Amino acid sequence: MKNRKALRILAIAAALMAVAMMLASCSAKENGMAADKDIYDGMADAPNSGSTLPSYTEKGEMADSVTDDSTSGKEEGTGENDAYSPKIIKTATLEAETQNFSNAVAEIEASVKTLGGYIESCNVQNRNYSYQGVSGSTRYANYVLRIPADKLDEFLAQTGELLNVTSTNSKAEDISGEYYDIQARISVLETERQLVEKMLSEATSINTMITLEERLYDIIYEIESYKTAIKVYDSKVAYSTVTLNVREVVDLTPIDADDSFGSRFKNAISESWDNTVSFLEDTAIFLVYAAPVFGVMAICVVGVAVVVLVVLAIVRKCIRKARTRKEAN
Repeated sequence: MKNRKALRILAIAAALMAVAMMLASCSAKENGMAADKDIYDGMADAPNSGSTLPSYTEKGEMADSVTDDSTSGKEEGTGENDAYSPKIIKTATLEAETQNFSNAVAEIEASVKTLGGYIESCNVQNRNYSYQGVSGSTRYANYVLRIPADKLDEFLAQTGELLNVTSTNSKAEDISGEYYDIQARISVLETERQLVEKMLSEATSINTMITLEERLYDIIYEIESYKTAIKVYDSKVAYSTVTLNVREVVDLTPIDADDSFGSRFKNAISESWDNTVSFLEDTAIFLVYAAPVFGVMAICVVGVAVVVLVVLAIVRKCIRKARTRKEAN
């Protein structure tokens, strides 16, 4: 009886110890989870320093506020308030001509400055030519201009008034997808950087610290690379690129929007007459230049003709003498 009673007491004690161990384990697990939660809560509350992205809520939605870097980027770039505004890169290529090259070039450069743009590159050439005895020179200018995107239409209109624009090619490229994808990558890297920095501050092992520092350097490098790409995109969106080729001409190319048969027939007659007059003028100039050559050739022909006539006269005279001697015999 005593043995049975002792066994019961031991069994009850063992059961109580097991229950106590289970409770202690659950308590430790809850404490660990609470500690992890505190770490992530602290990261969520920490400012997103250096990020060009707006902050995000737990549901992945964009918060109303944006970071300082994002705001400064917009001031340098598009200057728009909507974080998800379209990012459009506009470019234009113009072929134009003028009869007053110096004034036209000066007015174009002044227009670019007035509109707040700048000249990215400029190449002016003076080319000499010679055709059928006629020589002269003509000037060319090749510009790459950066015009504020909201002033592009105004600049194109002014260029059409200053120059005779013979060809225009414009393009608008939407880079919104690439732009916001880069911003999302920056946001993820910023979060990872904060986590690595916290882990590095709490690390006690040398090997762990070295590994975390190497990863931190890689993260910082990637973030700066993406920020540079964002700045390049902001510049291209804010300032449209205009390629302008200007050449000096004597006669401007007619710009006629009417493509009817009558208009085309009239233009054909006008061009045919101009080509005929040009041909006659070139022929007259050629004859003036070739006159000395023609004079020498005429003298040579006359000289040859005289020689031939003299030879024929001598031959005829010899034939007559021969006939006379024959008859006399």
